[in-house]
Parts: sequence; structure tokens; C-alpha cells
Amino acid sequence: MPTPPPPHPTRSLRNSLYPGMEQLVEDDDAIIERPCEIGDIYCIRKYFDNHAKCVIPKGPLPDPVYRTQGNYYIPKSNFTAVLTEIKYTGFKNTRVEEFYINRRTNKLIIALNFRGIRLNTPSVYAKFYRRGREPIVTFMTFADVQIYAFTVTVIFPNAEDLQLDDAEMTVFLEAASFVISPSVFVPPDIQEFQTVASFYDNFPAVADEVAFPEAFYYGSTYIQSNICDFGLQFY
Repeated sequence: MPTPPPPHPTRSLRNSLYPGMEQLVEDDDAIIERPCEIGDIYCIRKYFDNHAKCVIPKGPLPDPVYRTQGNYYIPKSNFTAVLTEIKYTGFKNTRVEEFYINRRTNKLIIALNFRGIRLNTPSVYAKFYRRGREPIVTFMTFADVQIYAFTVTVIFPNAEDLQLDDAEMTVFLEAASFVISPSVFVPPDIQEFQTVASFYDNFPAVADEVAFPEAFYYGSTYIQSNICDFGLQFY
């Protein structure tokens, strides 16, 4: 009788750490229900209308979108920025790239792909933190941020009763760039230069730090502006 082959080491380790994971991965397609075609925004709106207390918006997706204030905490560079009177353009380029129900968990998943989003603000308050000393606070006369591509994944915990304020949102950033006013260096201080140098040197990690807490703003703004308005305000 031939000897059976030894178990696959990676698979064995995965099963020992996460019992049942193999079955979950294999059954992924079997537990997915697609109530609408991914690109059918009218069907998606109807699903929300039937399974949530919200109102389908009338008219085109607003672009630009305005926000009174945005607070950005960047611990990687010991830096905080407060942007005011923010103008966003590019929301009209957003597309739904995934929409389905997980029948095992009864969760609704919708993924939104944002492309060409641009932030422009006439004023930024910057705070540079220093060890054992008070932070330096400066004022920038402008900031311009270009976010080339990112995806916000929105998970509603109950596909039959959609509650936007209960949804979990995460962001996957693909590419971004920024331009800031030279006045960030006034008054000059070694900590400021170190912070800005760290900001540039670690920009991919910094961009992730900034983007992750912003997932809820982008996801909720698009959903309420173009799919169904829950009457919630997010800042």
C-alpha cells in the first residue's frame, strides 16, 4: 500500500492556527450572494431603499465637496495638521468595484474605488511635537494633496437592516502626493526640519496613517451623496 504524501506544511500550520480556515476559503464563492450587478448603481440604490431608512438622492453626485475642518494626526513624524475650508474634487470619478452579501455572516460588503481625488485648503495649522518641550505651532497658507487611487471597503453588519453609523470602513491606499506652503518652516526650528524630512522620507507610511481614519468620511460621503442618504453628518 503506497504511503500517503505528507501534509502541506503551510496548510497544516494554517489549519492548526485557524481551524476551519481551509473550508472558509474554499467555500468563499458558495457563500456570496450578489443582489445586483457591480456596475448597476440603480439596483444598488434600490437595495438600500428596501433595506435601510434612507432617501435616494436626486441629481448628480456633487463635485466639488466641501468640508469645514479635517484633523490629521501623524505620529510617525510627531506632527499634527488641522486643515480648514477643505475643497475636494474628483468624487465624480468614484466607482463601485464590489457589492455582495456574505450569506454566512449576513453582512453586506460594498467597495468604493476613488480615483483622482484632490484636496485643496487655504489654511493649515501645523503642530510639531518636541521631546520635553512645548510643541511649535505654525500656520501654512495653503496645502494641496493629490490622492491618485484608493479603495474604501464598507461592511454593514446586517444586510437586512443597513445602518451607516454601524458600518465598518477600511481604506487601501494605492498612490498619493502633496504640496505644502513654505511657511511651514516659519519660525525655523530643528524639530520642524526633522519632522518635514521624516514626513518626506516615510511618506508611504505617513499616507497610510492619514488615510485610515479618513475611510469613514469618504465612504459615508459617497454613499449618502450617490446611493442613499441616511441623514447623518460626518466631519
